[in-house]
Amino acid sequence: MKENNAGFTLVELIVVISILAILGTIAFLSFQGYSAEARNSKRISNLGNVSEKIIFETIQGVKIKSLVKDRTNTLSGHVYGGVDSILGDNYDAGTINFDAIGVNEENFLDPLGNKYIIGISTKFLGSFELAASMEKNGTFVGKIVGTYNPRKSALTESSIGSGFGEKIIFLNKNNGLRQGDKIITDGASPATLVILGLSTQNSGHRASLDGIVPADATKIKLLMDDTQGLIADKDDDTKVVSEGGTFLPY
Repeated sequence: MKENNAGFTLVELIVVISILAILGTIAFLSFQGYSAEARNSKRISNLGNVSEKIIFETIQGVKIKSLVKDRTNTLSGHVYGGVDSILGDNYDAGTINFDAIGVNEENFLDPLGNKYIIGISTKFLGSFELAASMEKNGTFVGKIVGTYNPRKSALTESSIGSGFGEKIIFLNKNNGLRQGDKIITDGASPATLVILGLSTQNSGHRASLDGIVPADATKIKLLMDDTQGLIADKDDDTKVVSEGGTFLPY
């Protein structure tokens, strides 16, 4: 009886190896994609939980200024309400002081071991941003959550109904202006003034100013745009970390 000693030919062996290599590559890419997705999901969950904890604790009396531990991400210039913010006084940004909100920092680290970043402003009852670096197509983009709501000067333009040439005016509509804002009027010689008080009355939105509005002025608006974020890029303190942007907190 003739013995059958047939085995793989060289061509068949090459084909098998190629198929295994392709399957291995597909499995690796699938695993990598799942890992990045899982890590991003963890980051979003962490930021959401920390944000909720901050809101709760500040309502209970925790000072928002106490939430910054190390100043690693302060912007070189931050404007809010038409004036420069003062570092350490009404603005700060860096790693989170978890002790201030009674949370174990080790439970809220980025999945790759990095520390999330916080930016705070004490103006107008206080606001904050939390930032993470999210994985996207082999690179990273910024992720932002929080209560900070920057304004564009042009969008705050509000028309004056009465009170021309006075320190107290009535606005037909207030488009986001607040007490403490530095504003500028229109007119032949625009005036730069500070809003000392705002209230709503039957005759409109009453604004008390620290100076006289020019007689030919018909509108006021925020002097400058609010800076569009509270947190600086890890390598450039002139760049702001934004949602989906290329500047990163870490």
